[in-house]
Amino acid sequence: EIGSGLVGSEMCIRDRSWKEQWDDRKADESSAFVVGKLKDQAKMFSMDTLRDMIEACAKTDESIKTGKISDRVGVELLLIQFSQK
Repeated sequence: EIGSGLVGSEMCIRDRSWKEQWDDRKADESSAFVVGKLKDQAKMFSMDTLRDMIEACAKTDESIKTGKISDRVGVELLLIQFSQK
């Protein structure tokens, strides 16, 4: 019988290891799904547009972190800016 020589904490370690392996597998599958979706979305934009969007996000992030604007206003401004393109 598997685990017959294991007791107490050794059983927990074995079980946790199995769970971690399962979680890692699920994370890999989820990551592959997300990457695929992002690649599909990215094809709709030129590299220049993507670069401009990343720069706008970085500037907005800085403005939020330095207290110039609230996080809500920052996201709203980005949405307005990106929806106009």
